Amino acid sequence: MNQNTPQSGPPLVELSHISQKYQTPEGEVEAIRDVSFSVRRGEFVSLVGPSGCGKSTLLSILAGLVQPSGGQAFIEGRPVCRGMGSVGYMLQHDHLFEWRTIEQNVLLGLELRRELTPETRARAVRLLETYGLGEFRKATPRHLSGGMRQRAALIRTLAPAPALLLLDEAFSALDYQTRLSVTNDIYSILRGEQATAILVTHDISEAVALSDRVVVLSARPAVVKAVHTIEMEGQGPQERRDDPRFREYFNTIWKELDLV
Repeated sequence: MNQNTPQSGPPLVELSHISQKYQTPEGEVEAIRDVSFSVRRGEFVSLVGPSGCGKSTLLSILAGLVQPSGGQAFIEGRPVCRGMGSVGYMLQHDHLFEWRTIEQNVLLGLELRRELTPETRARAVRLLETYGLGEFRKATPRHLSGGMRQRAALIRTLAPAPALLLLDEAFSALDYQTRLSVTNDIYSILRGEQATAILVTHDISEAVALSDRVVVLSARPAVVKAVHTIEMEGQGPQERRDDPRFREYFNTIWKELDLV
């Protein structure tokens, strides 16, 4: 299988008629209404939509952190529940501990899960070596650039080999130039590891450059407004940005967001 091609077969992730309502002092707020979509194994899907439309809430539901008001989420055919070991969650900031070495930071998740074995340690070290951080294993985070820190945070998330990786505005804290470089790094790592990922982003360019599909959500209450299959497989993010079709996808999605 080409590493840039999502696998066929049943979906790894399935959101079925998800709805979410909150109680506020002003009354009930409907955040999400009847959202359904699936993600295949090895696929990279981005969620875009207006601020406050419930994108991050959908990630929290998939992580088992929030119980939906209606509908159900499934990962590998099993209903999502709190504490599922099959999900890795990466946030805006790297949250590396300055008093731990890069290797110790990468091993932290395995330690907390009580899954640190010679085999899992070797996998984590292989990831560091493969993706350019091997010589920094014994360094502390302050010796790394912002982009390298984010790469280390991703490797820490991948070390337990989660079935699904959730990226919540994972690059938004970086400056523009670093962000472009990091997205290339992240793309290479995720494709190399054949990871399944869902990215929440406000950056349409980022979504088109990285994704197999882009799901466009409406303003609150969020519904699925459109789903775009990005027909530029086999190219890295920078090559995609130079592709004439990139601007077409960008403009279409921008108009959909502008009309919500």
